[in-house]
Amino acid sequence: MEIKRRDFVKLIGTSLAGLAVGGGAGAMMKLPDSFFPVLYSGPRVETWKLTSCSKCPGSCSLKVRLIDKFPVQAFGNPLSPINDGGICSIGLTSISDLYHPSRISSPLKKVNDKFVPITYQEAYSILLENLKNVIGENRQDDIFIIAQTESEIRAEIFKNFSKETGIKNLIIDNYRSNSTSPYSEIAAEAPDFIDFEKCDYLLNFGAQFSEISQNPLYYARALYEFREKGFQITTAGPKLTPSNSKLDEWIPVQPAAFGDLALGIAYVLLKDGQYDKNAETSISGFSSIKKYIIDNYYPDNAEKLTGVPADTILQTGRKFEKAAAPVAYFDESILFTSNGTENALAIIALNALKSFSGYGKIKDEFYNSLIKNDNSIAENVTFGTFKNRLAGKTNIKTLMISGSNFIFNNTDQETLKKQIGSVPFIVSFSPFIDETSTFAHLIIPDHNELEKLDLLFDESIGKSVISVQQPVVDPFFNTTDTGDIVISLIKDLKTESKFLFNNVNDYVKAIAEKLYKNGDGTLMSQSKFTEIEKGLRKIGWKTDEYGSFDDFWDSLLEYGGWWNPFGEKKSYTPGIDFNGKLSAVGGINYKGVRPISNNKFYLNIFRNSLDYKGSMSLYPVLVEQFGHIWSVFYKLWVEINPETARGQLLRDGSNVFIKTSKGKFPAVVIYNPSVMPGSLDVPFGLGHNVLGDNSGINPLTFSENIFDRVSGKPSFTETIAEIESASSNNSFFSEDTLNHKKELSESAQRSIYG
Repeated sequence: MEIKRRDFVKLIGTSLAGLAVGGGAGAMMKLPDSFFPVLYSGPRVETWKLTSCSKCPGSCSLKVRLIDKFPVQAFGNPLSPINDGGICSIGLTSISDLYHPSRISSPLKKVNDKFVPITYQEAYSILLENLKNVIGENRQDDIFIIAQTESEIRAEIFKNFSKETGIKNLIIDNYRSNSTSPYSEIAAEAPDFIDFEKCDYLLNFGAQFSEISQNPLYYARALYEFREKGFQITTAGPKLTPSNSKLDEWIPVQPAAFGDLALGIAYVLLKDGQYDKNAETSISGFSSIKKYIIDNYYPDNAEKLTGVPADTILQTGRKFEKAAAPVAYFDESILFTSNGTENALAIIALNALKSFSGYGKIKDEFYNSLIKNDNSIAENVTFGTFKNRLAGKTNIKTLMISGSNFIFNNTDQETLKKQIGSVPFIVSFSPFIDETSTFAHLIIPDHNELEKLDLLFDESIGKSVISVQQPVVDPFFNTTDTGDIVISLIKDLKTESKFLFNNVNDYVKAIAEKLYKNGDGTLMSQSKFTEIEKGLRKIGWKTDEYGSFDDFWDSLLEYGGWWNPFGEKKSYTPGIDFNGKLSAVGGINYKGVRPISNNKFYLNIFRNSLDYKGSMSLYPVLVEQFGHIWSVFYKLWVEINPETARGQLLRDGSNVFIKTSKGKFPAVVIYNPSVMPGSLDVPFGLGHNVLGDNSGINPLTFSENIFDRVSGKPSFTETIAEIESASSNNSFFSEDTLNHKKELSESAQRSIYG
């Protein structure tokens, strides 16, 4: 299809939000010099390519539109069983990411506190020499690797590097592993998915299903269909986010009390005798656990511990026990309290009383064996381990950082900056200079995701799915796939390496060849299969025939992925060892859902669907959307229940200061009846001082240094805060005015949240 130059300029201007083209400081769109003749000579040809988004755990399949090989727009792939043609705001930024003016275009070395460009060969030699020296001194324990990635293939490459080199301090940070990590505390494998074909009651502990989850677009569809069947959803949490607004019941409770609430509900099942008796043998230490719950979590005491009325706990317990296949659900977000892991264990115990009947596992072990190699995992190292080493007497010699801006995503940022400033050698693979990579001595920038090859795995829909991420364009700049660097290091540091692949492409194609030889499943060439087709497939009938692996590989790239709609699932029936694991699970500062005293509140820092890991500021279109429902732009706001605001004589839209033990920051008051009384809810995502847009405040800077005792994740909900008026003229109003504002606000909330 031919496109006129004028139409192309309009198209690229719209798709990239008006980015200006050039290479100077004022440029908004960065392109290699070789592209300019093509851009200005007049585009001619439209083409399409399938790839996948890896900006969140969802791994949605994308259709990318190109004009003369320039990617200009991304759409959802309608044949993907994951996103079913949908695409979110973050996915829409996939194109602008490629052209971002702040992309690092070559390796950088810090000289006299300034970064200077060097060649890849120079950069790789510096990194290799450092690792050889430290490993040669048998000081592998002084090397730390922090990698944030949602790709199992990338994670596995780092694990193989850890195994081959003897570097045990590897921290893999991703949604899936974080969400399932509490299961490792009780020697159990985690479930693969919620079985919505069986589940008939969902009790959600704080997860934002359709905003930040393993698969937001899939969950949006699945939960809608779940409620259409007449099943109920109860959400426990400090606020109703948009994804949780379409539910049947909200239990306002602080996250630090999730574990106490779960055990209070478990008390009802145990007292009524309405639990699966198989739990008595599948749970090690069942008798002592039962006694502990019965002695400590009777309704009146559970109410004291949680602030949730005893009647509500009893009613929820009765719903849970009457359901044939209930699910008590938590995800990564549960770790962001001081007792997060303990809370998760309590929720697991509640599920165990109903034998996890609403969960499922993929029956076919082939899919799980495609990548995972149990021998490749060195040790269970957490971010807490890293922080303890930074604060201890034993120095860290080398720090390798991939995909993680952990300084921005943590509390106690000034201490972290001072501590990593003392690390002799830091290498970052970030494609941008951010709050963490700015401390690096060497940066070897990674490719953009539209320049990479990968396979993204997912089982959250109850079927095995692999979405292809393939290069839509050749690399624009002198960047290098971080996976290729790590594989090269394996080869150069271990003369007889057992890792047989020379680069990421070889590794990915080897995994795809296993798919080809196995012969199960099908490409994403059609989204629906009849029951007759499914039945024929199960007895061995196949329509997908390929003359060779090369034919299969070409088709895999063409259709954007593979899945197994014919695969079977099985019940999730783990053996669980709770001995010594359940105890009083209350958090450090938690004293119930009510204000601790007059003008003392819990600061609840919540995550927005526009920002998963603190990178929203790179995308102007997302920053502009941030807060748009409140008409608050480029600054922080605080959502307050009207009851709480009335007690402080604060009006909607007034300016205040939120004061903690670390100082105070400005915010705009927003009335929100979907926030529990006694809580001040502020969003995470703004406040960068290095990366992208620098507007707003990062509330974690003012959050107390409280961390999950097991994972080391920072607490988002236990800081005690006060409110100070910014101006007496606009902060205090009469009671009649506040009542009127309350009515208007609640009406607006109903229109937003339904």
